[in-house]
Amino acid sequence: MRRPMLVLCLVFATAVASIAQEKPGAQEPAERPALPAAAQPRDSDAGVPLKVTLVIARFQNDKKISSLPYVLGVTTNSAKTTLRMGVEVPISTTPGGSVSYRNVGTHIDCEARSSAQPGVYRLAITVADSSVHLDPKSSGSGVSVQNMPNFRSFNSSFVALLREGQTAQYTSATDPVTGEVMMIDVTVNALK
Repeated sequence: MRRPMLVLCLVFATAVASIAQEKPGAQEPAERPALPAAAQPRDSDAGVPLKVTLVIARFQNDKKISSLPYVLGVTTNSAKTTLRMGVEVPISTTPGGSVSYRNVGTHIDCEARSSAQPGVYRLAITVADSSVHLDPKSSGSGVSVQNMPNFRSFNSSFVALLREGQTAQYTSATDPVTGEVMMIDVTVNALK
């Protein structure tokens, strides 16, 4: 009984295959419809090289204490660009004893995307900045722990939507101990 069933299945499969061969294109997938214009790939999707400038400035009252520029080369619709700059600071962990090190400096991550508007870029930026404040009495805060240095930290993540050549301030924060104000300005320029 199994043998006639097997023969019957083979005959049926052969018949189906011959019918499919008689109708060319019957097994081929139908042609895909065209994508709407909004879904069509744009030239900007290929990646535009950008120069992103971040300026981290510190102010005490109205007086500018520091202004540090950082320039990153970023390509739209590509991997993020990272910048790590810092120094290892020695810290005495016990009086007259061992020394450990702490990394202080600036870490910046930037990722760029093209937007629907030509010449406008979406930048996802993360900034982490740490520094040593050796003489807290000079700022008027009076904070000191056994003549040990104070470590300040500042972290910010934001999304900037900027036109070609535009500069905007995206972060401003006040240090609660020293009263210093930290500001971040961002500028974007397309590289031709």
